[in-house]
Amino acid sequence: MFIVGREYRVKELKLLLDLESRDITCLLGIHGTGGIGKTTLAKALYDSIYKQFDGTSFLNVGETSNPKTDLKHLQEKLLSEILEDDKIHWRNIEEGTAKIERRLGFKRVLIVLDNVDDIKQLNNLAGKCAWFGPGSRIIITTRDKHLLDLGEVEKRYEVKMLDEKESLELFCHYAFRKSCPESNYKDLSNRAMSCCKGLPLALEVLGSHLFKKNVDVWKDALDRYEKSPHGNVQKVLRISYDSLFRHEKSIFLDVACFFKGQRLDYVKTVLDASDFSSGDGITTLVNKSLLTVDYDCLWMHDLIQDMGREIVKEKANNKIGERSRLWHHEDVLQVLEDDNGSSEIEGIMLDPPHRKEINCIDTVFEKMKNLRILIVRNTSFSHEPRYLPKNLRLLDWKNYPSKSLPSEFNPTKIRAFNGSPQLLLEKPFQFDHLTYMNISGCDKVSEFPDVSRAMNLRKLILDGCENLVSIHKSVGHLANLVSLSASNCTQLHSFVPTIYLPSLESLSFVLCATLAHFPDIEGKMDKPLEIVMSYTAIQKLPDSIKELNGLTYLEMTGCEELRYLPSSLFKLPNLVTLKLAECAFLPRSLRMFIGSPSTCAKLETLHFDNTGLTDYDLKTIVAIFPNLKDLNVSRNRFSDLTLSIGKFTNLTSLDVSYCTDLKGMPSILPSSVQKVDARECRSLNQFSSNALWIQVY
Repeated sequence: MFIVGREYRVKELKLLLDLESRDITCLLGIHGTGGIGKTTLAKALYDSIYKQFDGTSFLNVGETSNPKTDLKHLQEKLLSEILEDDKIHWRNIEEGTAKIERRLGFKRVLIVLDNVDDIKQLNNLAGKCAWFGPGSRIIITTRDKHLLDLGEVEKRYEVKMLDEKESLELFCHYAFRKSCPESNYKDLSNRAMSCCKGLPLALEVLGSHLFKKNVDVWKDALDRYEKSPHGNVQKVLRISYDSLFRHEKSIFLDVACFFKGQRLDYVKTVLDASDFSSGDGITTLVNKSLLTVDYDCLWMHDLIQDMGREIVKEKANNKIGERSRLWHHEDVLQVLEDDNGSSEIEGIMLDPPHRKEINCIDTVFEKMKNLRILIVRNTSFSHEPRYLPKNLRLLDWKNYPSKSLPSEFNPTKIRAFNGSPQLLLEKPFQFDHLTYMNISGCDKVSEFPDVSRAMNLRKLILDGCENLVSIHKSVGHLANLVSLSASNCTQLHSFVPTIYLPSLESLSFVLCATLAHFPDIEGKMDKPLEIVMSYTAIQKLPDSIKELNGLTYLEMTGCEELRYLPSSLFKLPNLVTLKLAECAFLPRSLRMFIGSPSTCAKLETLHFDNTGLTDYDLKTIVAIFPNLKDLNVSRNRFSDLTLSIGKFTNLTSLDVSYCTDLKGMPSILPSSVQKVDARECRSLNQFSSNALWIQVY
């Protein structure tokens, strides 16, 4: 990340934040036009001060197409980043708001809410200063100055256009990888700088495009811009697009129209199915500053997205039915209801803000022979389709108006499917190339069907299927399955009796309150694996868990019925993180292993908070897990840590908060300890309390 004038701008922002005042919580709004550099400046500020806080988060809150689900996800991500726990989940926005306030009310946090465009985002992510501990700083970036008025954000900073000197320096950084132009490029650089009108985004994109290009290419690009009748920023950005190869242009337009903010692996699945060589193409777009990859998601600036969508409109001479891609719900409705589609259409996304009923003929897709992408949400069709294009790579239609696909439809090219699994039943042999399946939120499914023929399936998402009761045993033996998530399936009683999933890397069953059985493992699974099964009714883990050689992360927080942990769990060679908070029967299992020391040589993080641990249990933990770095034993009943803690020679973080019976701490903590949370330890004697302050703070 490069920003000219960084030092003085960041200095101005720091003065506004008043970082020395630790008894107040401050909100700061950074505003300005699109492409001006608000995000870049906020990131520079964040990077310069984040170490001063107990927890931090830099959150991109733009692109909330579905306010309820997206805001909940953003709340979870916010708390996950601050608490450094990526397995946080809850049921709804209201619960999330309460948890943010409860968990962060005593923490001094730094939060950046980037690209805020709706007051609901601000209200549900940082609605009140009282949600956060004294000394916290909340920074909001937005184009909309009025939004700061609505949020009562008093401190503000307007980001302005760059002057000539700054513009030249920024342009040269991307065009030459230094602060000044080559001697034979000086005049051309001044021309380029003039085209960009002080807008950092345009300077970055144009500079990246011209990097390592000869003088003739520079002249041609600038001539074309200067000869255009209405030269503007979009024309500058267009220069970079025009230089792309055909498949790179297709990737760019697909992302601009459909996939901004989507997970990289999901988008690559669709693009690769279209023979677009997504790996190389995405790399090129990133190098040209047309795309970014952040948190494994694809992003592009709003102005760049606008340019891509304008290109689609221009190519069709503004004839809606002949555009290659349709994304605005009003345009899609017009094409479908008037039946004026064409073979030019490659992708459709119909996602109106409010549920819409559409009246169209049952052969409405028949003219769209080259349709690759079909996304239909929040819409009811008057007739079930009698025809779907055989060229489809992505079918995303969760409320499909029939129990079966058209009889003549051949789905062999589909790689990604988001919809009811019942649609697969009549054509199971034709979905053998399917790699991605998402039926989350489908309330019509009670039994997940046999998918044994979908042997190429890599990702399966069943989250939020409220009426799902059981999952077919075939799911437990999909050789290529990498990720399986069935969280918040409140009626799920039965997973599968056995599993052998040699490619599995992620397994998540969170908030499945009636799920009581953990499957037996039938063979060695060596891939690095994370398992999260918090807030389930699971009663025991099988002895066969020893087959999970690759298990690195296990979380079963809130499993109140969990009564048995096999000794083999504590002998897994690659286990790094174990979280069994709020499991009341945990101490009983631990005491069984006091004579059998663990071989979990890599275990670094252990969370046994609120499990009823006693002083004896702490000694057991020392014996089993001597190499811990992060230990959370908060909200427990033990009274003395004097002998226990000193034996953790690698410990860096200790949480004993709300241990109201704790009286004794060692006079000297291990030298490795950097952080101790001892809030509400009301019985802690004065000597121990003073020792903590001297050593940690």
